[in-house]
Amino acid sequence: GDITIPVGGGAAAITAGAIVDADINSAAQINATKIGTAGITNTEFGYLDGVTGNIQTQLNNRPQQTTADITYYVRTDGNDANNGLANTAAGAFKTINKAVSMIPTVVDHTVSINVAAGTYSETVNVMGRRGAGSITIVGIGTTTFVKSVTAFGVERLSIYNLTATDATQIGFYIQYGGFVTLSACVTTVASSADGFNISFQHGVMTSCVVSNKTGAAISVNSGVLTVDNCTGTSNVIAFYGDNSAIIHTKGSTVPAGSSYVGAATTINPWGDNTRNNRSVASATPSATQSVP
Repeated sequence: GDITIPVGGGAAAITAGAIVDADINSAAQINATKIGTAGITNTEFGYLDGVTGNIQTQLNNRPQQTTADITYYVRTDGNDANNGLANTAAGAFKTINKAVSMIPTVVDHTVSINVAAGTYSETVNVMGRRGAGSITIVGIGTTTFVKSVTAFGVERLSIYNLTATDATQIGFYIQYGGFVTLSACVTTVASSADGFNISFQHGVMTSCVVSNKTGAAISVNSGVLTVDNCTGTSNVIAFYGDNSAIIHTKGSTVPAGSSYVGAATTINPWGDNTRNNRSVASATPSATQSVP
């Protein structure tokens, strides 16, 4: 009685509101407003063509990859139910880990996570990403982690202007990736743990501050670490390397602490484990030399 089909057949228009939920078999689990307002289009139904099982299971079993550059925003007044794409309370995420979880497995573009000033009580884990792109986490203003940043398997990772304040965990722990840059990062809370540990890969620390740690800058197991103009005080050990790791220093300042070098490790590419003095030899010809 709500719909009249013309004599001889043909299309029948359905007026919005003519069909209500009570008119639909509950087993169909379709909201009546979707029918009356054309909330689901033929194109959208077409997306399901060929689906043979649980959609989420199929998504989980196939690689996901970036299709363009992505910027996510994190703020203390954000919400993890947001999409993270706007730097507003209604658009940004509340936690860094939520933003990290949105990064596809395959990163072929630039993924940036801009973290607003504030304190974030979380251990940030970045792992399992691959591709030709890069991931950058940037602290805007004074951005503090009550715990730490941990990364495994990220080929190109950059971390800027973040502070780790947990007293029990390594401040910045990066392993099994390709190349990492840490710039203006800080960890100074008194701790028996280490400040920066970059192992099994290449890394650069630039203008970082590390104090009150057992080890300021650590690299082991064939890691190559450059410490460039970093500062800090009251560390037990300034540099520690082991198992064929190499630690370079650049600039005029380094974190304070006794320089301890583990077995089979060089603290500079010359192999003499000194920072300020280099062995040198020179020779000059005593007469003009003829080269045939």
